[in-house]
Amino acid sequence: MGVGLFKPKNTILGADIAGCVEAVGRNVKQFRPGDAVFGDIFGLGSGSFAEYVSVPESALALEPSDTNPD
Repeated sequence: MGVGLFKPKNTILGADIAGCVEAVGRNVKQFRPGDAVFGDIFGLGSGSFAEYVSVPESALALEPSDTNPD
């Protein structure tokens, strides 16, 4: 059929994600809106080239605050 009846018509590629948390669900404990995060959604499918992604809390990690250690 190819019209997106049971899945998106156009698959969005990509598996690695990085960015800022826009919003969180009520049960999320580890992140807040505005946190810089990164993750890999390979095991969850694909779609990291999208403008926004929705993933479980376990798929993300906080970015280190100091990326230039002395």
